[in-house]
Amino acid sequence: MAGVTRVAGAALAVCLLLAADGPEILRPTHESVVPPGEITVVARTKQGKLTLDGKPLVLAEAGPGAFSAEVEAAPGRHELVLEDTAGTRTVSFFAGDAKDAPEGWRRFRSHPPVAACGACHKVEEGAWTFAGDASCFGCHEKEKFPEAHTHNPVVLAECQMCHLPHGSTAPAHLKLRRDLACKQCHG
Repeated sequence: MAGVTRVAGAALAVCLLLAADGPEILRPTHESVVPPGEITVVARTKQGKLTLDGKPLVLAEAGPGAFSAEVEAAPGRHELVLEDTAGTRTVSFFAGDAKDAPEGWRRFRSHPPVAACGACHKVEEGAWTFAGDASCFGCHEKEKFPEAHTHNPVVLAECQMCHLPHGSTAPAHLKLRRDLACKQCHG
């Protein structure tokens, strides 16, 4: 397996946010394809240990429960493992061209393209939190929202109901196919 060539502190942000339901790796997603080199990993955990290909990552604290690190992933298949007292999460990803990746694995698109956690999160009362959908409309045009959605932004108060805010392999970063996303509320 191709290895990690360096672990330091800036271009790859690893945001470890406090989570209620155990550890979760949000970026990259399982069975995704990323360009080789620096990648961005986002994960949530109460207290955890994050490794890439069995090697521990040295994390620098970016805010309450948030950390950053720089990782250079060589071409090939890799495994991220996040362990804490609530369990273990594993994400396999491939660094390289999608044509060389295992069958069925798709290209991962990061969202937002900026790795700065503070673009979408803020610290409130000593805790790292999501700044709310107002941060989504800081980049996305609220006026164009009805062109792509059947509801206005007031009805769909939380973008995260349907979209993966840290990126995905799906069109429009949808959590589910569009018809299934609608069924979350419309049975």
